[in-house]
Amino acid sequence: MSHVTLFGISRPAVLRRIGMVGMSVFALSLILSVFTPNLPAFASTHNFSSRVQVAQRPDAFQALSSTEVAILDFSSDLWLAHTPFGTVPPSNRTLIASHNTLNISSFQFLSDQALSDTEVLVQQGSSFNDGALSLYRAPFGAVPSNRTLIDIHADGRSKALSDTQILVEDNQANLWLESAPFGSSFPPARTQIDTSVLDFQTLSATQILVRGGDGTLWLERAPFGNVPPPRSQIDTNVLAYQVVPGTNATQILVEDLFTLWQEFGPF
Repeated sequence: MSHVTLFGISRPAVLRRIGMVGMSVFALSLILSVFTPNLPAFASTHNFSSRVQVAQRPDAFQALSSTEVAILDFSSDLWLAHTPFGTVPPSNRTLIASHNTLNISSFQFLSDQALSDTEVLVQQGSSFNDGALSLYRAPFGAVPSNRTLIDIHADGRSKALSDTQILVEDNQANLWLESAPFGSSFPPARTQIDTSVLDFQTLSATQILVRGGDGTLWLERAPFGNVPPPRSQIDTNVLAYQVVPGTNATQILVEDLFTLWQEFGPF
């Protein structure tokens, strides 16, 4: 042959096709440059009417009021910060618990139970006392003299009903209602609610949503003491759930294997 072939196509034919493709790409680039608007940079600066920085890289936080924020920082120190904000770290803050004495994995101020913002549940990581749960009370700063140990086998999911009653899931997936006085025995006086619990959500002091290990979602009711307690089945194969706000727990969003449902009581 007088010329080299490439995959059965002659070299002049290949060059002609490359030239045609190049002209097409060039024409397309001209069209895009004319008709495509200039897009903003991905991390472009936004304009905010008013804002102040409170913290840098917090692991968790909880707003207690317009002037108080609880902050678990990236060093696992737990702080109560007060206004004025704008300097990082905040200039007016008090250490509640330090990573030097605790491996803090989560915390929960009791202000959402209509108590004061002077009490906080602190959950330690599992490497410290196998997951100890403690109640801290103000004045903060005297660490750990203001700490009362509640349980030493909590699994990281707890919910205070009041400062004398706390729902605790232990590291064996058992759900308990634990009652004061705290600090004298471990665990404290308690009543078992259920077993094989994946997670739970409180609706009131007498009603609890419980997702079992098989994915079944239950509405469980007091009186507690028998396992399981009086309960109504809501759904099966539940991956996640959330009570719809403002419905008095009569509507629940439920995600199963493929679909998100809005489910209506009575259950």
